[in-house]
Amino acid sequence: MFLKKFGNNRYVGMIENYVDKYGFFAVLILRILFFIPYNLQNAAFGLSSVKISSYLLASLSGILPVTVLYSYIGGTLSSGISSSEGNKNALIILTISGVLTAVVFITGFLLKRSMEKRQKRRVRAVDEMR
Repeated sequence: MFLKKFGNNRYVGMIENYVDKYGFFAVLILRILFFIPYNLQNAAFGLSSVKISSYLLASLSGILPVTVLYSYIGGTLSSGISSSEGNKNALIILTISGVLTAVVFITGFLLKRSMEKRQKRRVRAVDEMR
């Protein structure tokens, strides 16, 4: 259904196939990758064939840790501005945040590369069948 709405784009097709195949885990991974706007994800999942129960559970599981992390970082930074102990905590939090951000971007890169390889194998398999 997503392809009908947005055209026959190669990446859209790969994402739709991935969501159709993995459902819960696809939603979970995309929810954890917080740099993709949630509004865009909501529209994509609404047009996909993912089950509502998988969508809700994966969304809760994926969004909650990121929300807790944002809240903790914000609280630590705002309370730590006036104390030297808070400055140490702020540095630790910023370091952890940087590492987590790097992990998220690397994971996204690896997922994209994996999806591209799968797509190439499928195209080769189809070409060989002809």
